[in-house]
Amino acid sequence: MATSATDLPGYTGEIGKFDIPFKDESASHYQKPRRWSPAERGLIDDHFNKLLDADIIGKAPKYCDNTCNVVVAMKKALDGKEAALPVI
Repeated sequence: MATSATDLPGYTGEIGKFDIPFKDESASHYQKPRRWSPAERGLIDDHFNKLLDADIIGKAPKYCDNTCNVVVAMKKALDGKEAALPVI
């Protein structure tokens, strides 16, 4: 069982070029940044820093035309009650 993003097995060869096709390549998809609480912001930063460190994701250019906000959801505890901290 993986305990961190760096423990995840994956393809280790050359990645090569890839493209994500959009229905309308001339249109951009941009969402205004959401406002998160300091606790949520900390969880988001920790999660994405782990993915960046494991080379699973990379940073987008500063003025990227296509963006999508992160969804932070509350995770239920084993007893069915709401957990204290949200998860990504």
